[in-house]
Amino acid sequence: MAHADTQILNRVAARLVSMTTVDDADVHVEHIWDFTNAALPAIDCTIVGNEVVGDDEDVTLGEMLRVQAALVVSCYEKQSTSVGNQLREMASEVISKLIPSATDTTLGDLVSEIDVVGYELDVSSEEEKPIGRLTLTFAVMYRVLIHDWETIQS
Repeated sequence: MAHADTQILNRVAARLVSMTTVDDADVHVEHIWDFTNAALPAIDCTIVGNEVVGDDEDVTLGEMLRVQAALVVSCYEKQSTSVGNQLREMASEVISKLIPSATDTTLGDLVSEIDVVGYELDVSSEEEKPIGRLTLTFAVMYRVLIHDWETIQS
């Protein structure tokens, strides 16, 4: 089994592949190179940090850690006069794919909770072929055994 972060990223990517606002957008997990204009639109997701926010004791399983991960989903689009609106539409659908309702905030029971904590729009015309980016940040809460970061506990 993979590390908890990898499982979360794979679940996020699977949900984003079916987006309709940009049906030709490629979804990437931890894409480390700059996107070329020809590769757009694109979406990238990565976990940029984890913080242990508490611990629990389970009589059967042992000591568990409550972890808050910072999930970043970046939407990229070619620069145009409406790139800000296009990126906001992409971001809106990203949120609805990851948090489809007030009662489904668990990525299909994989995590304890996922919530949007911020976004940033970057529209620049400094490059030869400018690219617009909207970055969404999510707080993802999950629990793992202290010695087993591959098995997410419900």
